This record gives sequence, structure tokens and C-alpha cells, in this order.
Amino acid sequence: MEHGKFTNDSIISLLNITIIKEVDEYTIGDEQRNIFFRVPIEAIYVIEEAKGYKTIEEIQNSILENKKIEIDVLDFMNTLNSLGVIYDIGPDEERKNKVIQNLGEFLFNKVTITFYTLNILLTIILLVSFPNKLFPKYQDTFVLSSIGLSLLIFFFVSWLLVFLHEGAHYLAVSATGKKMNFQLSIRWFWVVIEANMNTLWSIPREKRYIPFLAGFFIDIFIINIALISTLVINDIFVISLLKMIALIQLYKIIWQCIIFLRTDFYYVLLNYFGVSTLTKGSIAYLLRKISLKNKLFFDKLSNREKNICKRYSWLYIVSLFAICYLFLYLSFPTILYTLKTTIYNISTFTYDTFEFWDSFIVLALILFEVILWVVAAYKRYKREG
Repeated sequence: MEHGKFTNDSIISLLNITIIKEVDEYTIGDEQRNIFFRVPIEAIYVIEEAKGYKTIEEIQNSILENKKIEIDVLDFMNTLNSLGVIYDIGPDEERKNKVIQNLGEFLFNKVTITFYTLNILLTIILLVSFPNKLFPKYQDTFVLSSIGLSLLIFFFVSWLLVFLHEGAHYLAVSATGKKMNFQLSIRWFWVVIEANMNTLWSIPREKRYIPFLAGFFIDIFIINIALISTLVINDIFVISLLKMIALIQLYKIIWQCIIFLRTDFYYVLLNYFGVSTLTKGSIAYLLRKISLKNKLFFDKLSNREKNICKRYSWLYIVSLFAICYLFLYLSFPTILYTLKTTIYNISTFTYDTFEFWDSFIVLALILFEVILWVVAAYKRYKREG
């Protein structure tokens, strides 16, 4: 069966292909169609990777990373396609992709963008109108008197909200007909899930904004649900849980303002200005007085690039305020209170008390976060090394 021309985003299964080792080469083919031909070992690397869940681009990158060989996988797949030995475009891939694309189009279109924009205004109105009752505080981290169980709930809720954020990106990218993937990484001392949306650079510039902002739109929508629900619900535990959700979402929204960490807002600005040297040029502008290297780099930029980098550099001040707020007002007090309480409980209570094991949960979560950070740092080192 011959399909249309593949692209780097196509997902193909070659599980029907048989492989026989010869002297210097391999014989591959399709027994049902009685088609066989000789190929070098590079082709075997491709066939072993094509199991119906990786895109052609992902297969090519995987071989480059693991085998240190650059192969034109797209050309090879189209050759196999012309020979009629490819039946599977992944397991029900075309139907599945269409469902995901339709869902993305339903959630992220011109009408819903108006709704999400109004949600931004609603968030501001709610926080300004009910600052004492609704504005998140670091104490909202703890929904129970038990510090360990509170942080355990916080851990699971925060990761669930991260998946919703990244899922929004995935659906919005799918709505454009493109694909994306995720990777674990670090930004300073934060462990993050990075959404790799590089495929968006192949679509018109004006169509990139919604996928870049989709996660932010969902964050705003969720915080509004939490804030409004807090005003109408009477159950103390549910209110505490809603305040925790609002705190997490506010943290994530302010985080987006730290543009030098390449947040979603950074990519929106990068797309708007259309300058590939945006970050490097802005840093060069700020450091040009104390660094000859940065001065020389900034002087080489065009007048347009210089003007844009000058304007963009002022946003680093906004980033600085965002970091100060997140660290001094939210992160630092939470960490200080957690460590103080944990140390007191462990040093005061014996192993047969609830307080002791409650603090042990805190230590276990800290250890897990450290391990996660090391894994994320290693993965980033591997990608960039």
C-alpha cells in the first residue's frame, strides 16, 4: 500500500519489515508482498526505531544521538513508501491525530481566545476586589495541620496542574497540524517540563501566538475557577485546597514574566520582534559598559536589532521583580517554615509518633526533588553536550 508523501512529522511503523543479516549488508523486505532488497546497517537503525510512536524527525534525532550517524530518514521512508512496503502510519495514527486536532481547534480558536482574554481581566478584578480573602499567600501551601501530608498533596496537585498546562500546549500545537514533544530540564534550580514547539517555526508567524500562550490561558482559567469557588464554597478543607491551587497558578503566571528563563512569554516576544539575537543582544546591551566582548557584539547588530534589544532589555527589570516576589514572598518563607518545623519535629518526637513520620515525608519529598533535579540536569547536559 502506497501512501502520500511523508513529512518529518509523520509517524510510521515498520514492524512488518523482516531483517536478515547477510555478509556485509542486510536483506529487508515484506513477506506478504514478496518484496526484498539489500540495505546497509544504517537502514536497520531506522527500522529498529520505527515502531509506530516516533515521528521521522524523532527517529533521525535518536539515531544521531545514540549512533552518531546522520541519516536522511525522510528520504528512506519515502523510498520504502514508493515500493509499497509501508502499511502502518502508526497504530490508528491518522484517526487519533484527527481527534486530537479537532479537540485542539475546539479549545483554541478565535472565539475561545476572546473568552481566555476576558478571564485575564476577571482574575485582576477578583484579586483587587477581594485581596484579603483571595490573594494567595505562602501559608496556602499547607492545607492541613500536618506539614508532611500538606506538602504531599501540594506535590501531586502541582504536577497535575503542570500536565494540564503542557497538555494545553500540545492541543494548541495539534490544532495547527503540527507535532511537539516534551523533555525534563532545569531552569536555574527549578525542575521544569519543557515543551519543544520548534515545529511552529514552519507555520506563519501570526498562527504561533495561540500555541505559545495556550498553557497560560489554561492557568488563568484554572485560577479563576479556584478564586470564584473560594467565594461560594463553605467547606474549610475544600477552600484550603482551592487556595493552594490559586497559589500554584499565581506562581506559574508570575514565573512567565521571568523571560530570560525562556518562558512562554519569551517565545511570544521572540515571535513578535522577529529577532533571533533577542536574548544575546539584550544582555550585550546591558553589559556593554563593562564588557568589551558584549560591546563588540552589540555594535555589530543592525539598527533595527539594536532598537529592539534596547526596548526588550527593560523587561529584565520586570523579570527581576518577578524573581524577588516569587523567592522572597512565596518560596523563601515556605522553605524556612518547612525546614524549621521538620527539624523541630524530628529532634523533639520519637519514631513512634505521627509528628516524626510526618516530617519524614518532608525529607522523602526533598530527596525525590533532588534526584529529579539531578536527572533533569543530566538530560539537559546530554542534549547540550
